[in-house]
Amino acid sequence: MNTNEASLAAASDPATPVEDLLSLSIIKDPGVLRVLARNPNVPEELLQELWQRFPESILENPLLTLWEFTNAGSAAKKLGDRAMLALYNHLRDTGAELPEDLFTPKTLAYLARWGMHHFDGAVFKHFPHEKDPEVRVRMVEYPRNGELQDIYQLYAPDEIWELFATDPHPEVRLHFSVLLRSVSEKKPPERLDIYSTAARHLAKDGRPEVDKHLAHCKWIPADLVERLSKSPDACIREALSGCAFAPPHVVVRLAKDSSTEVRIAVARRSQAPEIHAILRRDRSPEVRRELAQNASLSREVLDLFSLGDKPSVVEAVFLHPKADTSLRTKILLEASPEVHRVLASMGKSLTLSFYRTVKHVVSAVALENLAGAPGLRREIVEDLARDKHPEVRLAVAQRITNRHNNSPHEKNIALVNAFGCDPDPRIRERVCTDWRLNKGATAVFFSDPDPSVRKKALCAVLGSLVGCRDNRRLHPYRDIYNAKASLVAKLARDPDELVRQEIATCPEAPPRALGILLDDPEPYIRNAVLEHTRWPYGVMIDFVKRFGTRIDSVSVYHGDTTPSVPALRLLARSRNPFVRFLVARCGRTPRRTLRELAEDRHPSVRQTALRQLEK
Repeated sequence: MNTNEASLAAASDPATPVEDLLSLSIIKDPGVLRVLARNPNVPEELLQELWQRFPESILENPLLTLWEFTNAGSAAKKLGDRAMLALYNHLRDTGAELPEDLFTPKTLAYLARWGMHHFDGAVFKHFPHEKDPEVRVRMVEYPRNGELQDIYQLYAPDEIWELFATDPHPEVRLHFSVLLRSVSEKKPPERLDIYSTAARHLAKDGRPEVDKHLAHCKWIPADLVERLSKSPDACIREALSGCAFAPPHVVVRLAKDSSTEVRIAVARRSQAPEIHAILRRDRSPEVRRELAQNASLSREVLDLFSLGDKPSVVEAVFLHPKADTSLRTKILLEASPEVHRVLASMGKSLTLSFYRTVKHVVSAVALENLAGAPGLRREIVEDLARDKHPEVRLAVAQRITNRHNNSPHEKNIALVNAFGCDPDPRIRERVCTDWRLNKGATAVFFSDPDPSVRKKALCAVLGSLVGCRDNRRLHPYRDIYNAKASLVAKLARDPDELVRQEIATCPEAPPRALGILLDDPEPYIRNAVLEHTRWPYGVMIDFVKRFGTRIDSVSVYHGDTTPSVPALRLLARSRNPFVRFLVARCGRTPRRTLRELAEDRHPSVRQTALRQLEK
């Protein structure tokens, strides 16, 4: 027995060890590989590779019978999609019957779809000739990823295009018209003659839904455009406006169409000056506006638009890329004041020089809209912040305090602080809570003549202290407290009761302010102070400034923010009645200290200490 015969014998023997079979698979001899494809002992991964090359060996492998016996219907999945496609084409090539257990109608439809999605050109060999229309539909259904047209241009033979375009089943023709619509939307198809022939065949279908898709095909021939332009369906005529080979007389007819939607579509896509001249005089402002947005419009045509036209049309002319400064200035000077709002649409493209030229021409409403426009140059924002109209300044204040524009840039900080002196209380109320305010600006707001501004500015500071304490952010707390505690203490004597009440009810109000309010003339404010149950962190900040962090080598802290017993003894001698009140209320205060506080000069402190001693 020679070497080749020995290899063939080993490859066909199911008892051959797997290692030897794998070694035989390295041999390039097709005869040995074909025999290996029939051996049930070969690993399944290798079998799937071999079956793609030798599909005739699949049905001769006993594994198929074993798979069907152990799990009916599993053979097709075990074979793999590529091997199934190879077997299908082999059986069709030889004229053999397809095994019904392997090739059900559902499996055939799946294989057709799979071959299309995986760019396997073998799918065009026999599937387009299948009798089942469901299989043919699967081959022309336009997928969501939009890549099906590429495989047609790469692999589909010329006769396949014509075959699907003349398919006897209406669903196949409909789906193929959708496919044709998607082919080469941006550039002509590689085989334009085949594309045109298929489009002409589809045009014989006669159904409006097919004509609608054909009308969207950019590269259909001129004779087909001529026929579709006479369709009674306005949607079909509208779609034709994008056809590359539309005869000029057809485009003129569409530009004068009775349907506004058709004329709008022509205005959007047309690049011909003669069409622009027709549409500029169109009776519909929607058509004229669409034309004014057409990027191919010349500067000369832009000049011909009437400045007395509808504001939407004039705005479109103003924003056109070819509109220069002189035209835009002319529009703002001569057009309706309603057009002035378009200034806000310029955004980053609005230059400082153009702004200064037109600022005194446009209305206050337009400047207000401009103040809120994104991308404005900083110099323009600063100029708007000094505008004489309060609504404009308010819009700037809203802009710089917006959470998307609250950067700590020095120019923004300067604007925020400057608004503290604005005569309009709405503007002061808007910026008084900004986190970028320095101590001087905060003091201005705390002394504002409007109590609502003072209260809002106060709430912002107190809210920051509460937030830092609740989130254990003690370093930011100290910074805020050291900068603004004295300002809050001044507000404890504010003539407005609501301002004082805000301090009295805040758990982190500065102790000095609460000490003042403990003697407030209003009983409900005094009672609000007496309801405090936790130590404001400000007590310890003031204490550490005076005595340090240790007393006789013992920490002054009990935890992170409350006083220890040695600190309580010193706090009991504080000049602040609120601090002494907290000491009297604390459960860790020594009884000796409580007895001293029971003789305190402040009645609230005495009463609290006596109640503690009675417990």
